[in-house]
This record gives sequence, C-alpha cells and structure tokens, in this order.
Amino acid sequence: MVAQLVQTTTPPDEKDHWRTPPGLFTDLSARYGPFTLDVAADARNHLCDHWYGPGGLAEDALAVSWRHPGGTVRAWCNPPYSRGMIDRFMRKAAAEARLGHARTTFLVPACTDLPWWHDLVWDNERHRFRPGVEVEFFRRRVRFLRPDGRPAGSPNFPSVAVTFGGW
Repeated sequence: MVAQLVQTTTPPDEKDHWRTPPGLFTDLSARYGPFTLDVAADARNHLCDHWYGPGGLAEDALAVSWRHPGGTVRAWCNPPYSRGMIDRFMRKAAAEARLGHARTTFLVPACTDLPWWHDLVWDNERHRFRPGVEVEFFRRRVRFLRPDGRPAGSPNFPSVAVTFGGW
C-alpha cells in the first residue's frame, strides 16, 4: 500500500490568514503572557491591542526591532504558513529573545523535520530543547478560524506552541 499525502482544500487567498481560536489564545496567554504585541496580524485579526502588520505599529515585523521602552515585550505570533514565513518569523523571534527584547510564543505546525526546528528549538547534540525555549505539544489538532471568523476544518497537521525567551 502506498501512503498518500493529504492535500489542503484551503483556498489560496485564505492560506496565510487563518485565525487563532480565541479559547486557545486565552489559555496560552495565561501560561506564557499576558501577550501585549501580535507580531503577524492585521486590522481584522489582531489578538492584542498592538500589532505588526497592515494597519499596525509597523507594516513588517521582520524589518523592525520588537524592543519596547517599558521592558521586554510578551509577543504572540500565528505566522503566515507559506513561502518560508514560519522560518523567517521564528529566526526573528529567536534573535529578539537573545537581545532581551521579546518573549514570543508561536502557534505553528509541529514539523520536527524542518531546519528551523533543529536550528532554533531542538539541540541534536544534547538531545533536548535549547536553553530559553519552551515547547507545548497539543493533544488534539487546533481548529482554526477562517479569515472571516467562521470555523475552519481541522488542518492535516498537528500544532505546537513554541516560546522563545523562556525565563
């Protein structure tokens, strides 16, 4: 028997705009927040009062410092999942954490075979998570919301919460 990959049925114009379920955001904010900055959002889907993205504090979170004069930012990120964007946001968050600018929690696919996982999350030499990184695997698949707020189907992958700047 040959295994078949499950192809997404998500329309291309929705792929990078799935929303985080409010209950999951509340739970993660209670554990890793409170979150004060959403670093991958827009005027319709931001989950914090302050956000980076169209209509926010800056159009491109990858092009600005996440530093805040009041201290370390507690940031949230459900990044775009296409075109290498997860990798770019994860690397930016790891750099901001090393600088002491932000503690960032991500909602991303649990893809432990990708370069960002091995470069930033898992230490292959020591066989453990890297210092300052917290990981929470979910028992069930996340039920995201469509860009208009309607429930979406379950994705064809599990998700994980990864936090950079754990202290």
